[in-house]
Amino acid sequence: MGTATLEGQLVLKVPAELLGPGSEYDKRRLALKKDVEQLVLDAKKITSVTTAEEADNANNAGRVLQASSKEIELFYTPLKRQVDAFKAPLLAHEKEFGLPIEAEKKRIGGLITVFNQEQERIRQEQERIAREEAEKAEREEKLARAVELEAAGDTEAAEQVLDEPVYAPVVTQSQAPPKPTGQVGKMNYSATVTDFRTLLRAVVDGKAPLSCVIADESFLNAKARLEKEGFSVPGVRLNRTAGTHFRA
Repeated sequence: MGTATLEGQLVLKVPAELLGPGSEYDKRRLALKKDVEQLVLDAKKITSVTTAEEADNANNAGRVLQASSKEIELFYTPLKRQVDAFKAPLLAHEKEFGLPIEAEKKRIGGLITVFNQEQERIRQEQERIAREEAEKAEREEKLARAVELEAAGDTEAAEQVLDEPVYAPVVTQSQAPPKPTGQVGKMNYSATVTDFRTLLRAVVDGKAPLSCVIADESFLNAKARLEKEGFSVPGVRLNRTAGTHFRA
């Protein structure tokens, strides 16, 4: 199997003798294609079943179609297994290289997150201290004005000044620390069900949307197939769908 490059990427080329025109695979594929097309054309001629003879003819056609399905399956199954066997080491190699890279990205990202959180804590602490100092200065200025007014004999005005609320300026960091190139801060959110019964009650009471609880239909369908007419689950209907299957 040869290789080539496409925009800097390695491309594995399948030799023509394996799948290309004139290959054993292609010959068998074309033979199957011819058979299938003819079978489908013959089957399409059956448009209704109103007599026992027509039912017998339809049944024979169904059995032929079923045999063709088996033939197609027998042809492609081993080929697909070979493809899977070829793909398996590629997936294993991808994980071999990708998993440690992802692990290191996550680890280093965690270190940076801790650093950024600490910087944010320091910033908030600095703002708190600056805010308290501003409030203290505002109170001292009010007190000085009140003392001055009281000394001038205006006791009522002095009391009004003391009753004034303290409006300290909002202190914020004038410039955020620069982020290194390639670093993107991100907050991830997720949810964990801690009490399933409480969640169910919330859904029933209309306090949470019905989409919070998803019925496991795969389990219910399997249970229905197993128990058949004995199937019984509150709030779930047993569906009965008639059908006809063919045996080759």
